[in-house]
Amino acid sequence: MIIYKDLITGDELFTDSSKVKLVDGCLFEVECRHVTRKQGEIEIAGFNPSAEEVDEGTDDQVESGLDLVLNQRLVETGFSKN
Repeated sequence: MIIYKDLITGDELFTDSSKVKLVDGCLFEVECRHVTRKQGEIEIAGFNPSAEEVDEGTDDQVESGLDLVLNQRLVETGFSKN
């Protein structure tokens, strides 16, 4: 697995698990999609939850956003001219 890092901060940005395209030799374009997830939900291919399981009736916390942002826990930053 290739991990792409920020040269200045050393922070991890994304991995090659997403479709990556180099634009103009200096920018990376990363394909991602908008997803909605329940807090604590684990998605496994081919996994079906038990039909016998009873809903506890609790409110589920839901987060939505781009899968790349949620998976890498990216946060927005601001830049100014000063």
